[in-house]
Formats: sequence, structure tokens, C-alpha cells
Amino acid sequence: MNNNMKEVSRNEIKETLFRIIASVLNVNKDSINEEFELDKDLRIDSLALYEIVVDIEDTYSLRISNDEADDLKTVEEAIDFIVDKVEHS
Repeated sequence: MNNNMKEVSRNEIKETLFRIIASVLNVNKDSINEEFELDKDLRIDSLALYEIVVDIEDTYSLRISNDEADDLKTVEEAIDFIVDKVEHS
């Protein structure tokens, strides 16, 4: 089986994003869910968002603009955005 990035599943991306968010925010990844809003529920500020974006970019060899990152409101939107970026990279 060819193990290129396009074969990364949504579930793998979700788990990776949860791990990254948990690491940046110093919380348990099991306390995060897809319905959470990044700012209200997780209290992700601009610095934490920057750290998360950099980790995602490094993990998946992507480029994410500030505008793209600012448009993400929920964890689910972030997962779907990363899935789309990975599939089209």
C-alpha cells in the first residue's frame, strides 16, 4: 500500500489535530470535541492558533495563510479544512 499523504484519513487528521491542540493548550486530548469553538470553548488566542497552525503545516507539509486560519471557528471546521488541504496538496 502506498503511504502518501493523500491516503491520510479524516480520523487520523482529527486525532493529530486533537493531539496538537492538547499539546499547545496543555489539556487532555480527550477533553476536546469537534463541536468546540476555537475561541469560546477552547479559548485559543492568536498565539496558540499560530502554534497550532505551524504544527499542522509541519506535520502535513502545508501552507496555511493567516486569513485561512482566522476563518476557522470550530474544531470540526479545522479538521475539514486540513482534510481538504491535504487532498489537494
